[in-house]
Amino acid sequence: MAGVNAAWALIVLLGAAAAFVMRTLGLTFDWASALLPAAACIVLLIGAAFYRFRRPEPNIATALTGTAQLILFSAVGATLSYAVAAFATPYWDNRFAAWDHGLGLDWIAYLHFVESHPWLATVYGVTYASIRVQLIVATVVLGLTGNRAACRQFVVAVIVAGLVTVTVSAFMPAHSVFTELGLAARDYPGLDLTAAFDPLKPLTDLRTGTLRVVSLTGAEGIIAFPSFHAALGIIFAVAFWRSRWLRWPGLGLNATMIASTPVNGGHYFVDVVAGIAVAIAAVWAARAMDGVARPVARGSGPVACPAALASDSLPA
Repeated sequence: MAGVNAAWALIVLLGAAAAFVMRTLGLTFDWASALLPAAACIVLLIGAAFYRFRRPEPNIATALTGTAQLILFSAVGATLSYAVAAFATPYWDNRFAAWDHGLGLDWIAYLHFVESHPWLATVYGVTYASIRVQLIVATVVLGLTGNRAACRQFVVAVIVAGLVTVTVSAFMPAHSVFTELGLAARDYPGLDLTAAFDPLKPLTDLRTGTLRVVSLTGAEGIIAFPSFHAALGIIFAVAFWRSRWLRWPGLGLNATMIASTPVNGGHYFVDVVAGIAVAIAAVWAARAMDGVARPVARGSGPVACPAALASDSLPA
């Protein structure tokens, strides 16, 4: 299965799941909120078709297609994450906190360490908020530099990680560690805790039935376990490793983003560990779907590296 087809298939699966859950729970969708992402996807796909058929530039076509897929995935994935939250299964915070304790990890001590180093708090805030930019940059860089197979794999890995984290969150929900410990954002003015506190109201409203209309306008990331931020940190680092100029900056940026996740995202440490595990599985699954490990089908010369083989033998 070519990666581009895998991405579309996964997006359709996410959309079907979102529609089923929303219908089952009596939720409705604010279609007006989808107009902007839908318009962006249409423009990008028209551009991709132009560069694929009218003026063949497969690198540009791959980058445009991947960007459209990620925008659509973000919209569909956010909708599904809100829908499953309405199941209101019991919170797992007590167990996650116990698992942290069992691993000898002190969340409060880490919070105080970050708070006592303002420069670190600033760096953490910037890196934690970088995921949207990184999504676009990774897709464009991989596509335009000719790493078309890697670009397809990156998109599929992101979608697989999103599908897994949303599914798990339906059965193992949690809220911010700050809330669990009775801590308020105002007590930590030097920290950017937007992502730790802003999702709490829609999450609570969905669970209590107060919120019945799912809208993409102002949608928040409400998944706690596994951490999607941590998963993306690994996936981004793998993607940027393909670039000679971005591999080390990408590794440093995403190691820092993962480190920021417990504080800036209000995550338990086990959320991060689980997110990393999801990312490793997602990267493997994406490569398998893209046929990277397939045997050489033609010629008897030296075997090319897997990425180059996939890039040469698969459609962009």
